[in-house]
Order: sequence, then C-alpha cells, then structure tokens
Amino acid sequence: MDLEKENRWPIVLPLYDDEVLSSWIIRNSIANGSDPISFTGALWNNWRCWSIDIDTSISITQLSILSKASKISIKKLYTATLKPFKSDTKKTMYQSWIIPLGSRNRVKTNGYFFCSECIKENRSYMKRGWRFAWSISCSKHKILLSQACPKCNFPFSPHLIKYYATSTRHCQHCGYDLANSKNVRVKNSLFNFQENLDNAATPFLLNTNTYNEQLLLLRTLITFIQRSISRPKSFNNFLKEMSISEKIDLSHFPFERKSIEERYLILNILTKICLMTLNELISTLKKSKVTKTMFIQQTVSCPTIEHIVRKLSHSGKPRKVKAFIKNQSCPTPEHIVDDMMIEILDML
Repeated sequence: MDLEKENRWPIVLPLYDDEVLSSWIIRNSIANGSDPISFTGALWNNWRCWSIDIDTSISITQLSILSKASKISIKKLYTATLKPFKSDTKKTMYQSWIIPLGSRNRVKTNGYFFCSECIKENRSYMKRGWRFAWSISCSKHKILLSQACPKCNFPFSPHLIKYYATSTRHCQHCGYDLANSKNVRVKNSLFNFQENLDNAATPFLLNTNTYNEQLLLLRTLITFIQRSISRPKSFNNFLKEMSISEKIDLSHFPFERKSIEERYLILNILTKICLMTLNELISTLKKSKVTKTMFIQQTVSCPTIEHIVRKLSHSGKPRKVKAFIKNQSCPTPEHIVDDMMIEILDML
C-alpha cells in the first residue's frame, strides 16, 4: 500500500497568493468533510497547532507533511506563513508588527479578523496582511475589519467550526450571522496608507531611506501619539493641531495587542502626520511646544528620527531634584555628581 497516496487529501483547494496558511488549512478541512481540529490532528499526529500560532510556529518538518498531503510545494506553503517576515534580516522590523493571536483553551483572544462583506462570498478567506498591526481594513471593500461577534463579543474563531456546521460566517459561540456586523467605511487617506505599507511602496514616508527605517519611524510616532493621548494636559497643543478635542481612553496594551478600533483611531492620527512633509512635521512639533524628551524617550538609530530630535528644544524646566533624608549619611560618588552636573548644564 502506498502510504503517501493513502495520506493524500481527496480534495485540495487552491492556496491564494495573499492567503495565510491557517486560513487555507481551515478551508481544506471543510472541503474534505472534517473540521480543523480533527483534520490537523490526523495530519500531524495530534500536534496541538490551534493552541499556538501555526502561522509563526510551523516547522519545515510539519510543512513537509502538509506538502505531501496536498501536493503543494513546501516553498509555496512556507510563503503563506509569517515565518519569512521573522527570519529575513531585511524584514526584521516586520516582526514587532505581527499581531499575536493570544490563546485561551484554543480560543484566539486576538488576531483572527474578517470582513463582513467578504464573509458573504463563497471565496471568503483570511489574508496574510491582516496579521500586521497597521492593517485594519479590507482592500476590496475598504471597510474596517472585525475581530469578534457583535452580539456576544466572542472572538472570530473559524478554527473551532464543527464538521456538521461548517459555515465560517456564523459565530462559534452564539450562532449570530457575522455578515450582519456593522460596516465602518475607512477614509481613503488611511486606506492608501495601509496599501503603501502592505506593498512596501516607494518613496518611503517622511524622507526615510529604507522600509525598515520607515517602520521604525512609524513605531516611534505611534508611541508618541499614544503618550499624547494618555497625557492630554501635557500634549494639549499637539492634540489641538491634530484636531483632537475630546478625551480618548486607550487600553494599556502595546499597539499590536490593541483592539482594531483603538488601532484605527491611532492610525487615523498617524496618517495625518504622514501626509505632512518632514519640515511640516518638525514645524508642527515646535509650534506645539513638543520637546526632545516629549517626542522620544530612548535613543533610536534612525537618521530621520535623529534629525527630528535635533530640531526640537530641550525641556523648558530643569528637572527638580527632590531632597530626601537617608538613614545613614553617605556622600554621592564623584562620577554621579559629574553626570548630574552635565545633565543640568545641558538643560540650561
């Protein structure tokens, strides 16, 4: 008996160019009359792939087994994962933008998204680009992606479908039709911003020279935006320049772990900034009285960021040194005193 033939899938659906591997596996499990958990359990000898992030964690050995079952090359399957973005040194900045799935008893608490219009179609699938934190809209319908059932707030979980109920458009918890999710139209400027990042389009934003440098600058700007929103009193002038008048509450999570609604809000502000020239951005920061330490609080090796920081002023007020009484009097070491004096002189 030919074991390789016996383990081959009767039906093999095509892998779309922009489809993420987990999506393709889910679709094939349905096509072959199974469900994702049973399907992958039989394929990989009960490897619990849905308890982790299969798109970042799958090994070459596991891809080889998948290739034999589907007769699709390992290279093509590998390209459908997120591993190329983690291993390619030219794409090192991509890694920090990958949205972590988060998992609790196989339920993904973050990371799987759907378009409420695409899900109505027979050719519905999850795209690889949706796993990056800057991606918040469907490139076909230009609407905000969704990540949970609007009725019960259960995370979108197509990997939990059962062989007897294989519709991915229904919530796996309450059965609500996800196609009825509210559609939020994304602004053209933000949509174009997302498309440029997806396609690594040139010229790069704000005079950056490489794609990695561009992503590093965007990450710095996002951190600055989040700090501005969380401290509205200190950043009042900048928020006014960005036309933000109402108080905004953001979660404490890092950007890539925030809800899609929070990322949408932050990216709208980021898009406004990126529509400026570099000189206009610097002028806006100066006009808003943003200092070096308000803009960035750590050293970053990026020519554009360094240029912006050089143009900003130091903090207007010297840092206050609070006196306190020690239980045992002990003189401060000379080198620390020298460092403190240099810091004070720099601020004068």
